[in-house]
Amino acid sequence: MGSTVPEDILLLFFDFVAYPAPLPWPDAMYDCERAKAPFTLASVCQRWRTIAISTAGLWNYFGFPDLNRAQETHLPRLRILLARSGETEVDVVARWHPISIPFTTELADAIGNMASRWRHVHINVPLMYPTAFSQAFRQQWPCLQSLSLSHSTGNMKLPPAPRLTDLSFFAPNLECLDALPFSTPNLTRLSIFSDHSSIPNQPLLAFARQLTELSLLNSDSAFPGQPILFPRLHSLTLARPSYLEHIQAPSLHTLTLYTNAVQARYLQIDPSSVHCTSLRHLRIYGPVAKNLTFSFRCFTNIVQLTFDSNAHIRRTWPNLNTFRIYPEFFEALWTSLSDSQPWPRLKRIHLGHLYNRSMDFAQELINFVVFRNVAHESYYTPEDAEALRPDRIEAVTMGFDGAPEWFVSELQNILPSSSFAQFHPR
Repeated sequence: MGSTVPEDILLLFFDFVAYPAPLPWPDAMYDCERAKAPFTLASVCQRWRTIAISTAGLWNYFGFPDLNRAQETHLPRLRILLARSGETEVDVVARWHPISIPFTTELADAIGNMASRWRHVHINVPLMYPTAFSQAFRQQWPCLQSLSLSHSTGNMKLPPAPRLTDLSFFAPNLECLDALPFSTPNLTRLSIFSDHSSIPNQPLLAFARQLTELSLLNSDSAFPGQPILFPRLHSLTLARPSYLEHIQAPSLHTLTLYTNAVQARYLQIDPSSVHCTSLRHLRIYGPVAKNLTFSFRCFTNIVQLTFDSNAHIRRTWPNLNTFRIYPEFFEALWTSLSDSQPWPRLKRIHLGHLYNRSMDFAQELINFVVFRNVAHESYYTPEDAEALRPDRIEAVTMGFDGAPEWFVSELQNILPSSSFAQFHPR
């Protein structure tokens, strides 16, 4: 059959096989199927091999996910990809780890020398190799659209990248970002990670009017400068919840917070200084205590609460290893219903992959759902303002198994009976 298919149809088939549904960049990990696809296609028959080898676009995925083992095992594939990819734009996933064997330069140099062809790139380099990829920083990046870089760049600056829209950067020294505003006019997603350095003020000011997603994950407790207006920002991630007092985001839809035990117990935010009234989804990675309900009472339009853990961020922020929801959190929610309605638009609660699966908050969560839904039904007279009626809790979902049977049974009894609102452990 392969010998009779017209070449143009065969190339369409090759594209379909070699380019699966795209992973989100710059957070993409290694795509094994995509890495194997061109070699598989070239092994079917002689005709397919001839066409595949002559199609440079099939060989543009340079994926090296595990460089802890002998890097010489990757070099033959690297040389094949270099020879067959021609001058096409390339996607790169290359991850070295601190426990790696001695750094070999051939692979790093080959990837760095292709910097002018980079399109989507995810590179992790141990901090003890600050000069790795130095040649890449001396080139232009005309094709680059997304970059996730974990690397100590020393005094090197990020070169111009006019097509860059997504940048995720982790390094102890953030001075390389100083020239960023002048070389990346299309940037809309910015993630900055650092556990040794303050976040530079200049990129935030320069990109404030165009950013739609922003992540500031650093250990410095001081916000860089005066409050900043982000008019288009719809997703914000912070490791310092106190930064909320300095970020004005009138279009914010999703807020993700990484908390530790101290923040959970003692976090205090002045509601009058928070300008994110459009917020719909609040996600918490880390401990959750009752003061969260008071600090974030100003977010009156929240529809969904998500409590989760994140394996990647735990490696960077070890103090997040103990994730739990203190019973006092849900207790504070339901005991305050007689006085006011915290988060009156809340409809969904999701308990994600809890690192610590303690369910000592289960009864308080049941109490909150019951009292909240009773409060929803109590506003029944026409004289009652509809704005005062809290929304019914429609769904409580979980991302792990092992919840107590009585807890599951209670939720199934008290949640609405429609199929989309049932309790679904998953």
